[in-house]
Amino acid sequence: MAKFNSKKRIMRQEKIAAGVHPRVTRNYEDGLAYEFSDEKLKLFTIVATALMGEDKFYRQAHDADSDLIKQIHTVMHEDPKFILQLAAFSREKLYLRSVPLVLLGEAARNAALYMENDRNIIVDYTPRIIKRPDEILEVLAYVSAGSYFGDRGPRGVMLPNALRKGLEKAVHNFDEYQMVKYDRKGGAFTMTDAIRLIHPKPKDDDESVLFSYLAGKDIEEFAQDEIARAMPKFCARQRFLGKEKLDKEAVQLMQEAHATWEVAVSKFGNRREVWEAILPTMGYMAVLRNLRNMLEAGVDEEMLASMISDPERVRASKQLPFRFFSAARELSEIGVYVRMQEALAEALEAAALNVQLSDKKTCVAIDFSASMNKELSGRSTLSLKEVGIVMGSIAVKLTGGLVCIFGSTYNWVPLRPSDSILTNVERLKTLGDSVGHATNAYLTLESALQRKLYFDRFILVSDMQCYDSRYGISESIYGQLLEYRNRINPELVLISIDVDGYGTAQVPEDDPRSLIVAGWSENVFRLIEAWENSRDYMQEIQDTW
Repeated sequence: MAKFNSKKRIMRQEKIAAGVHPRVTRNYEDGLAYEFSDEKLKLFTIVATALMGEDKFYRQAHDADSDLIKQIHTVMHEDPKFILQLAAFSREKLYLRSVPLVLLGEAARNAALYMENDRNIIVDYTPRIIKRPDEILEVLAYVSAGSYFGDRGPRGVMLPNALRKGLEKAVHNFDEYQMVKYDRKGGAFTMTDAIRLIHPKPKDDDESVLFSYLAGKDIEEFAQDEIARAMPKFCARQRFLGKEKLDKEAVQLMQEAHATWEVAVSKFGNRREVWEAILPTMGYMAVLRNLRNMLEAGVDEEMLASMISDPERVRASKQLPFRFFSAARELSEIGVYVRMQEALAEALEAAALNVQLSDKKTCVAIDFSASMNKELSGRSTLSLKEVGIVMGSIAVKLTGGLVCIFGSTYNWVPLRPSDSILTNVERLKTLGDSVGHATNAYLTLESALQRKLYFDRFILVSDMQCYDSRYGISESIYGQLLEYRNRINPELVLISIDVDGYGTAQVPEDDPRSLIVAGWSENVFRLIEAWENSRDYMQEIQDTW
């Protein structure tokens, strides 16, 4: 007797999962999906996985960015403040940089339409979104364009007044080192353009000198004592650049100036003593991204490992978890650095494990389909699948769950939760295309039904373009979820982690035992934790941000 391949059963599943729900739709693979009724939640899933100007597997960059802008305006019409709240949240908790500036830019450019009586919220939120001086230049370039896809320079810019006031507040958060560091030429906007457009009022004599210099005034016009007091790092940098050899004075000047690694290496070469001199003032991300260069130059591995694995540094750095895997993968290409690999594993644990999920028997299903092989960006060799594997491995560590990967087929993978996240990432990575290239997510729960496996929690990590690759049949993950609840555990919860937001879901948002989240940060699991403790994370964003 056929248990699954029967027309009667398929028709029943489609009716349960689709026919009775008013928001049923189809995704880019023509698979069963659900539209959002909550426009804010839809925007969240798109924003949490947005890299501006980058192609997705199913959408070209221009179209994906247009979808985002359209959704921003849909939500802005309903609740303009939420756009700024989401911008601050995604910058601080999801570790995104470009899309928060888009949210801020759209809010500022359209304030007359949506914020006529409360434009001061733009002033208040701008310093919470702008975390680096170069982001001032980015948002200026964004709002100066006639449209997102425009290309207009700084001359004749009509800067929204609320944004100008907000940027003026943001400018005062940066010291002379930060402002001068990002005073780079070659872009549509320079720091000179920014100061002239924002015209911030100096809070003291030192800022007056700094702003005058940045606005283009010749530094020689200032008295030497004024320059030395207002811009000590700049002065140290100028003296450092005049050095001919890396002696004790050069090292001291390098550190006084907080010279960047690019300046130091360009000046004195990719040498061990240069890296060791600049290391004390390098930021965590700069160290992480230059591990290969430093190790190849002979920098002490134990010293680097101690820096990278320091829990306080890790948490302060706010790195996306997949950055640690990316660094480990790059090191594996150049040699055996056992201590460094251990340090990266420790760093990933420190970044990801400050979350307490409830004790439930869990299945973690990870998408291994062809669309997940898409690289994150044109400048990255990291794939969406690798990001999904990292998120799935964190879920395994937090829950002790069983892992099932899926594509055209499926495979239960025996991972040990006691192993490090990075170890399990590497094990999953070796499976490559072993399950084929379709997105038959329903197979995971179908298999659990066949095997009578009991779960309280089902975590789906996917781009949510799931479908049934068999001809003429349309199974769905939600249909299987309902079947599982009917036959094994009526209280099974499904947590959907969307890693490439296309704006639809695999479960209807009104299912009381399902949660829809999105993103690449360990803070996604904090949202899950909040929900499992009966807190609405979308409401928390609006209440606390």
